[in-house]
Amino acid sequence: RDHLCGVGRFRPRLLQVFAKPQVFTLVYSVALILQNAQFYYFFAIMSTLQRRYGLSSWSVAVILFADSASPFFISFAVGHYSRTVSKPLLLFWGVLSLTISCCVSVVPYVIYGPGLAEANSYGGASDGMPQDLCRSTAVTPSGCDSWMSDSVVVSGVLFAANCFYGAAYSVLYIAGSTYVDDSVKKKNSPLHFAFVAILKLVGPTLGYSLGSLCLQYYEDPRYDPGVQKTDPRWVGAWWLGYALLAVCLTAIAVPVLLFPKHLSPPGVRVPSKAPTGSSEQKPAETSATRIPEQSFWRALRSLFRNPVYKYRLVYWLLASNVTLGHGMMSSKYIEVQFRTSASRASFIIGPMLLVTNVLGLGMGGLALNAFRPRARLVTSYTTFCDVLKLACLVLCMFIGCQGINLVGLTAMSQDGRPPLETACSAGCNCTTRAFEPICDPADNSIHFSPCFAGCRTLQNKTGFMSLEDCSCLDGAKREAVSELPYLGLCEEQCQNVLFFIALTSLMGFITRTTTVGHTIVGLRTVARHEKAMALGVQEGLSSIFTYIPYPILYGAIFDRSCLVWEDKCGQPGACWVYDTEKLRYAYHGLSLGILLLAVVFEVMMVYHSVRLRDFYDDATPSGLCERHKQQPPPPATKDETVRMLAAEDTGSLEKASCSTTPLHSQAVVYSAG
Repeated sequence: RDHLCGVGRFRPRLLQVFAKPQVFTLVYSVALILQNAQFYYFFAIMSTLQRRYGLSSWSVAVILFADSASPFFISFAVGHYSRTVSKPLLLFWGVLSLTISCCVSVVPYVIYGPGLAEANSYGGASDGMPQDLCRSTAVTPSGCDSWMSDSVVVSGVLFAANCFYGAAYSVLYIAGSTYVDDSVKKKNSPLHFAFVAILKLVGPTLGYSLGSLCLQYYEDPRYDPGVQKTDPRWVGAWWLGYALLAVCLTAIAVPVLLFPKHLSPPGVRVPSKAPTGSSEQKPAETSATRIPEQSFWRALRSLFRNPVYKYRLVYWLLASNVTLGHGMMSSKYIEVQFRTSASRASFIIGPMLLVTNVLGLGMGGLALNAFRPRARLVTSYTTFCDVLKLACLVLCMFIGCQGINLVGLTAMSQDGRPPLETACSAGCNCTTRAFEPICDPADNSIHFSPCFAGCRTLQNKTGFMSLEDCSCLDGAKREAVSELPYLGLCEEQCQNVLFFIALTSLMGFITRTTTVGHTIVGLRTVARHEKAMALGVQEGLSSIFTYIPYPILYGAIFDRSCLVWEDKCGQPGACWVYDTEKLRYAYHGLSLGILLLAVVFEVMMVYHSVRLRDFYDDATPSGLCERHKQQPPPPATKDETVRMLAAEDTGSLEKASCSTTPLHSQAVVYSAG
């Protein structure tokens, strides 16, 4: 029964044609596509959520902390017990957890509804009546008297949603990777992992593209807010993508559950129907399926005595901070640095990821399968690519656009906030609750809002916003340029975004050419029965040293680069204006420093990778090496046969069965010396 498709006693003959590694790889890839799409969809809508609910980058970091909190508690357990529990069953619950995560993420919209008040802060969709902007007394916005702000509630809900996501990610990564690797021949592993990785990369593209599509509609698609998509008050339908992903995840959960506990080992034929007789009858245990009994702590100690695994693990933890940190903030960085809308920024990133990453993964996987380089060469190539990435990060520090020429930023107040209020707007009790910029073409300057521009009234005349009695706008200069001030940011002629996209695409291509090789190194550096445990340890430590630090570090960089904060009931909310030059150097400089430290441990991994053996070849059931079938070794003695069976569990059967010398002189998959 463990080798037949179905659930319980429902294992019909028709389903057995799907009990193949190729079919599972396809279904598993679709699940990973949706999982990745959900992850990157959050990054695509992140800036929209921040504007809608007044979330700072620190709040986003706390939300993303949930991605690491749940994996920390379950990764070690999943890695330890997945050796005996049905992996498709674990994967089924993982996909269901993703569905629950999507459903919980929609709850803030259900509770608070669309933000219509924000869109009408200055009469953007009003009935045409003039609005008095200069007030003698400060006006307290509605909702400030509540004991708990909507920002706290939304942060808590999204934190809970990410807890489900983090648990699901650990299950999919640990159980899925080992299930695939155990079901295919080692020589075919590069192609299978390349196929999975290539299809998985559709996920980021799907996530960003879905975000771009949904953000083109207003939060309530039936309502016209009367503002443009480039207006900072525009809030797209961020919740819509989660609803669509939940439906797709529910549909893929059932096929995942139907796969057998064990797919057919290479060269073993599986019956096309379930065996008759007692349902309690179990297949005879063979040396190929025997798992050495080993305590948790003993297995953990064995892993950390392996220098290749140890140095690769440290490198992985550091490099993942760079990969995830850049991925988290890339859309927001393009939006801020190059002054584009959230929808357009997501649209730029999606196709860029798909093209460059698929090409890189495909070339990397095909090269491994065709040339079969040694482990030392694979790890050396990875190091070389990381050095190229360091050079690209240095270049990115000098590619950007000029920052916003915001009136009032020339002098800083003692508390660090810019005194946007000038002499001409004094006494109007202006607030930074809403960012409605006004561009003055006379000097290409920007006023934060009509109130800060000294405008006493604002009127909507048949869709045209009329600014009246604006004391801070120089009339003489306006007459010289014959252009009137208008609502919105001044047009930016900077085209450096094209150079930035080209450089980041090159970085993505370089990174993906190493993905398959690095994955194979990680799986071959440990014995076969230790693979699930090794991945569990990796995920558990990633929860502490990767998933926690990267949102805090990169979020802090954006917060420290903020010039104007939203005034949310007297407390800072979302950031409206950034110091783009400071942000550019800090954003790429942090990645440069972390990756440079990672390369140090990567070099140590390269030094020890010469110990890796049996990188591609498989042991055959007959005990003959595939590449020596025409020259079988002499019959083994009884003692050598016993040692051969023991060696099989550590992945060294190929060395034991293909050699004509005694087994004790042969190297195993990894020699701990």
